Amino acid sequence: MAVPKYYEFYNAFLESLSTQKTITYEECKEFIKQKMNLTDDQLSVRSGSGSYLWENRVGWCATYLKNAGLISSPKRAIYQITDEGKILLEEKIEITDELLVARYPAFALFKNRKNKGNKHNYILEKPDETVIEAERLADEELIDLIQEDFDKIQPDRQIITFGPREKATPIILHGRRTFPRNRTIAINALSLAKFLCEVNPEHPTFIRRTTKLQYTEPHHLIPMAYQDQFDMSLDVEENIVSLCCTCHKEIHYGEYSNLIVEKLFKKRKESLKSAGIDVDLEQLLNLYKLL
Repeated sequence: MAVPKYYEFYNAFLESLSTQKTITYEECKEFIKQKMNLTDDQLSVRSGSGSYLWENRVGWCATYLKNAGLISSPKRAIYQITDEGKILLEEKIEITDELLVARYPAFALFKNRKNKGNKHNYILEKPDETVIEAERLADEELIDLIQEDFDKIQPDRQIITFGPREKATPIILHGRRTFPRNRTIAINALSLAKFLCEVNPEHPTFIRRTTKLQYTEPHHLIPMAYQDQFDMSLDVEENIVSLCCTCHKEIHYGEYSNLIVEKLFKKRKESLKSAGIDVDLEQLLNLYKLL
């Protein structure tokens, strides 16, 4: 039996919220798993990024319901049903995209924008120079900060990824507005790549003194400077690649950096989609030209 589509989770997702004021993402998934009698085979299917497909689709379900105004998220991975969501749930009808488009103008606008994005008809604009500089400083600070957490790393630890994630709230760093980077997510991405350079795993690097792990650096394939122009978070494992020092510098400043970007994009194309990040190669190469 195939894994249910994201919209087939709508009713169960709202039901999981109906008896409590708030519920965690993990509690919601457990409710859905039991309510829909998902089989072991359905639960074991993985997406191109390696995460479980059904969990990705529950994540998409939450994103769509939130854009319809049926649920809210007061904190990350915490959900509650809205009054409008309660009204719809009480009707005891099957919830579909067509119904949401017909009833909720905000959802119709969201769906239309997403459909246009899937056809690559939208144009990503060059960020303001202050944004570019702020994100550059934040990237440099991330590399320094993650060193503090490396002594806690277990190389063979289990890593859980969640598919699409909501954007973090912007912060002020060095007097400039920027989006925060999650150190754990960056380390997860490096660990998933086995601390090797994803351009070429044989590229020379060095061994970290404290952990004996190879040194590589995290790089957001779709630069964080464009976060405002995307609906979902760019700070996710699917968008963070592991690079040796040379490749990291080359992708920023090298004459032939486009070759590196193209190679990495081919590896990550499906993973990016599973995280709600939809761009084509031409767009991506243009993003780097603008920076």
